[in-house]
Amino acid sequence: MPTEETKQLDLFKQVEDEVKKVTTPRKQRTDSKVDTEDYRLLEFNRIINKRPPNKLIKENPHFKNKYIPLQVVEIMLKALFGSFQVEVAHAPGFSEGNIIFGINLIVFHPITKERLVYYGVSAVPVTPIGGGVKDVHPHLPAAKSYAIMNASKHIGQLFRAEADDYTKVFETYFEDKQKKIEAKPEVTRMIKMINNAKTKKTLEKYRKDVESMGDIEVSAAFEDKMKTLKK
Repeated sequence: MPTEETKQLDLFKQVEDEVKKVTTPRKQRTDSKVDTEDYRLLEFNRIINKRPPNKLIKENPHFKNKYIPLQVVEIMLKALFGSFQVEVAHAPGFSEGNIIFGINLIVFHPITKERLVYYGVSAVPVTPIGGGVKDVHPHLPAAKSYAIMNASKHIGQLFRAEADDYTKVFETYFEDKQKKIEAKPEVTRMIKMINNAKTKKTLEKYRKDVESMGDIEVSAAFEDKMKTLKK
């Protein structure tokens, strides 16, 4: 009976075989009039811009989004570029209970030998310890993994589990933004008043109301209008 370790090795071999299928360039025809170097470049571009096979894609059971696991991404990077390097782009930051982690994924183009750098960022929740202190260390490996996976998406379609990854992100952002405005009629009313203000003196009358509302959209509209009136 196969052990858990044997099962993992078999699975790893299956992934490697699948990656080899999609990353192996086609042989150039003997009667081709295309320069060998040009053909290799065209073939490489064809490979990185085709859809990844379903066997390499997983689905998040909680959010139902599709993704390519980091282990698969690393195998594909090695298959395409021979090796890759990951460097931390900047010190981790914090935003609304999340740690923001950015990395540079560095590879060398196999044909042109050009050094390529792809930036990737991720946000993962951090654990509050108390007194405003946050425990970052347990979350850094996950943050780094997600950042690498996101950076690889810039290489080509082969690294994207969903063709419209970025489109969906923007659609969701603007849909949520619109829902917030529609759910708060007072926000819409205040923004309209701010935008209609003709002088700085008129706008200043709304400052207390803006501060008491504590709404990001309203505050941003107020500050933008204030800058305009100062000119």
